[in-house]
Amino acid sequence: MPQPVRVSYQIMGFNALKLSYPMVQDFVNEMYVNESNQLDAFERYIAKFGCITHLNHGDWAKFAKCYDGLEHAKNKYNIKLAMAYRK
Repeated sequence: MPQPVRVSYQIMGFNALKLSYPMVQDFVNEMYVNESNQLDAFERYIAKFGCITHLNHGDWAKFAKCYDGLEHAKNKYNIKLAMAYRK
């Protein structure tokens, strides 16, 4: 049986208000509740900042830049995403 691919992501607290959390502390509190709330924050982020379009098209370089910023290439984030997707 194939092993599931482990996904890891991080949403910084300074995005809380942009993602419709009333205050940063509300965002933090929600992240402690469960993984579903963490996934919700990630979904909000990629929708709000337009990353979802790149994800839907499998454009890993544009998705990585949208999600991780200009430094994504230094850590080969787009390559790692593409490899995880193929897996």
